[in-house]
Amino acid sequence: MTTAEIDPADAGRIWQRVVYASRDLVDQLDIPSDAAEILTVVGLPLSVEPLFAAVSPTAITSIDGSRLVRLGTDFGTSICFRLPDGPVISAPDAPGLPVRHVNADLPRFAGLLLETRRTRQHFS
Repeated sequence: MTTAEIDPADAGRIWQRVVYASRDLVDQLDIPSDAAEILTVVGLPLSVEPLFAAVSPTAITSIDGSRLVRLGTDFGTSICFRLPDGPVISAPDAPGLPVRHVNADLPRFAGLLLETRRTRQHFS
């Protein structure tokens, strides 16, 4: 799913509680344009348990030295996207745990969260 395929109004209706990043923060962190559009226009859900809980985007350095932007948690590791190319990963907060691939990029990750919540609502 690309940024163009996610309707911000639809995402807001389905997620109900949406977290947005400011344009200043996105520029300060040097976030690529497709990810910046997700964070500033579409937003991310405050929570889709047990997959994701949002935090304010923060620049961090992973244990392996990679530049990351922390977007939230999966209730055990940090959910981040790697700069500059943007795959979404699960980065451990402690040594000895593996870094795991979560999704190809932020628009696809947002799409996963949207479809997960939409499916849950359908079957609730």
